[in-house]
Amino acid sequence: MPRLLDLRSDDILIFANTKKKVQNLLDSLVRHLVTARLVLNTSKTVALTTEAQPPSCIQVGDSHMIKVLGYSESHKWFGCMLCASPGLDSDVEYRLQQAAKAFQKHHWMLQCKDCSIKHRLRYFEAVVSSTVCSAAGH
Repeated sequence: MPRLLDLRSDDILIFANTKKKVQNLLDSLVRHLVTARLVLNTSKTVALTTEAQPPSCIQVGDSHMIKVLGYSESHKWFGCMLCASPGLDSDVEYRLQQAAKAFQKHHWMLQCKDCSIKHRLRYFEAVVSSTVCSAAGH
């Protein structure tokens, strides 16, 4: 856990295969955060599960309650939309929506007839395609 806190990141993803392990990891995280004079932001912290009927929240430590996302809900993390449901393409849909926004924002350049198609395609690649592929490695 100390190495985890050395990341100095507020975007942490914790994996575990049982409720007990999740509970232990979260309790340990809260203890280490307190030691480092940090506080878990429960309004930005969520749990994602593959359970068919998950609880609505998990208690961590003595006073922290963390929301548990339902099976079909998703959560944005480092530009990705994470979801427990294997059939839900929320990440792909999210990326396509972001690309459409990028295209609309830059349509003046992408549709400019005074600019060569070669330059417009390079601009499209830099602005729109990169938006779709952003964080795809996660």
